[in-house]
Amino acid sequence: MVCAFWQRVDEASWDYYTLRYSRESLGKLATYFHFRFEGRCVLTRPCVLFRYRKTGPGPAAKPISVFPYLGYLHSSEIAGFRLDYLRQRSNNFGLPNPVGKGIQSRRFRKIKPKERHHDPYLVAVLIAMAQEQRSRQRLHKGKKSRKKAYDPNYRFTVHLLMAESNNYDNVNLYTAHPTVAFLERFDFPTQAPPVPTDLDILHRRIPHEPHESFLQRLLQSMEVASDPPIVADTTKLQKDAGVSMEANNGDSNAGTDGNGSD
Repeated sequence: MVCAFWQRVDEASWDYYTLRYSRESLGKLATYFHFRFEGRCVLTRPCVLFRYRKTGPGPAAKPISVFPYLGYLHSSEIAGFRLDYLRQRSNNFGLPNPVGKGIQSRRFRKIKPKERHHDPYLVAVLIAMAQEQRSRQRLHKGKKSRKKAYDPNYRFTVHLLMAESNNYDNVNLYTAHPTVAFLERFDFPTQAPPVPTDLDILHRRIPHEPHESFLQRLLQSMEVASDPPIVADTTKLQKDAGVSMEANNGDSNAGTDGNGSD
């Protein structure tokens, strides 16, 4: 349960309204994401999810809908989630206790990532979106689509757009391509994956201006990033369930080795 401290800053954000009322290729799908572990939902948090409609191959192809394809978060929301978590653990109930506030502030600094673009919360959202894509695809009426969702090497594509309170110049776009084998590590954590389960996360900054072309530039960046990127040099770490993020002054890649080897 999210406490009253959390505010729907996305509703007052220019980025959010641009996505919400674009009526071109994006459509609002849900306001929560569900993270699953061992076949059950262990975390449900607010996050605006959008579906994406694109034209399939061939001149007479029908539009293809991807659910969910893009998530939207505000950086202040993530801080609110962590403060809510600390309040629940301390049983402070929001009372104005100076000593309790000091302890809470120290605990908050300990769990807050030093680099906001390395936040494991962002990775959890991307994984949850890919889990939802896999669930929907396995229920698809097309036999080929269902079969792909069971192929260990099949990759899903998910994007996450994060706005920041003190950043009026651009927004952050994160793109990941989790494989079926990677997602199954969270379904069967004690089983070794049949194939390597690397996860590369691409980070880009999308300038706000010119405002007239913001949505078009965002969609173009998502299309370019939809093909799994080729990463020449990746850092392999065993942390955050085998997922690490590397950001490097704008466009950046993050590499992980799902087998946990250096």
